[in-house]
Amino acid sequence: MLAVLVSVLIVVLDSYRCQTLYPSKHRFHGSDDIGILKTALSDLQQLVTSQAMKMEILEKELKLSKEIIAFTAVLNYNTSISDLKKGQRIIFNGVITNLGNAYNDKTGTFHCPTTGLYGFYYNLHTLRDKYAMVALTKNGDGNYAYAFSGNHSSGESDGSTFVVLSLMKGDRIWLRANKDCSTGEVLKYQVNTFSGFLLHAY
Repeated sequence: MLAVLVSVLIVVLDSYRCQTLYPSKHRFHGSDDIGILKTALSDLQQLVTSQAMKMEILEKELKLSKEIIAFTAVLNYNTSISDLKKGQRIIFNGVITNLGNAYNDKTGTFHCPTTGLYGFYYNLHTLRDKYAMVALTKNGDGNYAYAFSGNHSSGESDGSTFVVLSLMKGDRIWLRANKDCSTGEVLKYQVNTFSGFLLHAY
């Protein structure tokens, strides 16, 4: 389409040039050629505008496709969580990976930097005769996933879960006890993990 419009412009402009250089040999068709030229220019302007908008969209999609957001955090080797009460925040203070710097190891909160689809995984490792039920919450408004571990008198225990969520920029994700749990040391060691990553931005 663009090539056709350019060809029309070339023909009309060439007609102007010939009329100017050789007025006795070339007759200019006046309003007809001017009309053709105006139409071609208008169509070309619309086409250029359309292409510019498409380029802007492609550039945005390319930028989003290159954005990497991912984190994994654990309980540091010298850290334990004791006397879990309902609503208590679980803070994984040992950062292994934090691409995009969206995870805060001081608060245990993931701050969503880009609207999109995200995956979250966490594993609980409870000590002998202890138990914990931990939920994943978004902005503190309800729970979106649960994991339970514990009550094994024969030894330590593990429980984990994975969830996919659609998040808006600015949403916050963290883990919290869903109920009152065991007293004393409940969660310990680096096998307690919390991970999240961007699957698709939109």
